[in-house]
Amino acid sequence: MAKKSMIAREVKRQKLVDKYATKRAELKGIARDQSRPMEERFKAQLKLAKLPRNSSATRLHNRCQLTGRPHAYYRKLKVSRIALRELGSTDVGDCCVGPPPPRCSAAAGHRSTRLLQYRKTTSR
Repeated sequence: MAKKSMIAREVKRQKLVDKYATKRAELKGIARDQSRPMEERFKAQLKLAKLPRNSSATRLHNRCQLTGRPHAYYRKLKVSRIALRELGSTDVGDCCVGPPPPRCSAAAGHRSTRLLQYRKTTSR
């Protein structure tokens, strides 16, 4: 489990990014517009520099939704590899929503069904 302070810091950054997103986009648009005068573009760049550093989306770091771990993060699942392994190794009732599919036994669970489906789609 990650430190609570690091998770809180990441939440704070996300709030700042959401708060300043439109203002940053407007200022970036002005600064990049070649048709505008150089002074106006420079003023927009200065205003952009005065915004909080943590309001930039590049400062965000992906963290596991379950544990807060920052490394080995799967973007599509929003969990770390360790949390994914724990979810995969738990019993059927713990990790799955709803009853198991009819063609698989309750002992095998969803994992074997998904593995079979994957093998069918990837076989040549």
